[in-house]
Amino acid sequence: MLEPETIEGPYYIDHDLVRSDIREDRQGVPVELNLSVIDATSCAPLEGAVVDIWHCDALGFYSGHLDLDPNTAPEGAEHIEPTDPSTFLRGTQITGADGAVTFQTIFPGYYWGRSIHTHVLVHVGGNRVHTGQLYVPEEQSAQVVATLPYSDRPGAPERVTNDVDVLYQQQGGAQSTLHVEPIGSDISQGFRASLSMGVMPGETPPSATFTLPPTN
Repeated sequence: MLEPETIEGPYYIDHDLVRSDIREDRQGVPVELNLSVIDATSCAPLEGAVVDIWHCDALGFYSGHLDLDPNTAPEGAEHIEPTDPSTFLRGTQITGADGAVTFQTIFPGYYWGRSIHTHVLVHVGGNRVHTGQLYVPEEQSAQVVATLPYSDRPGAPERVTNDVDVLYQQQGGAQSTLHVEPIGSDISQGFRASLSMGVMPGETPPSATFTLPPTN
């Protein structure tokens, strides 16, 4: 099954940071993120696929965009040029023969208008074959945002949940939800999250679009 396409979002930066541990100095609940890239036609794992991920920190900030307030509406869905050199919570891995990559990161925070998510891009043979967003079950999100440093946030907006997030609803959020399990008995020990992504390795999919709900 093809992984649903979604919008890239405004905060992608092509840093080419080939690394597994993307945390740098960011504090938060640890997450071991395991992703597999599968050929949707043959169901075979894809070796040599380039997987990029990026997401905000526990307080809702993206690296490269520390001047943007996560408690207010973003400027739009189009690309916004970075304004600082920070690179936390961004990274690239290349799949082996098993089609798999692993990232060491933290549980993402949230920002105005969106549920908790991680962005992902997949390139095969120089072609962008998937643009996606990875979601987490609400049970784990509610547990995490009640802990520090997530809860230590002045003026935080009401958190948007998956059931009302426009992109989750319109662009296959349920199919893009990670399988998340605790690593230990305490939340501070973190989670292990995983997902297999079916892609068409020889095709560049059309760009995704979405429709804003009517305002009251």
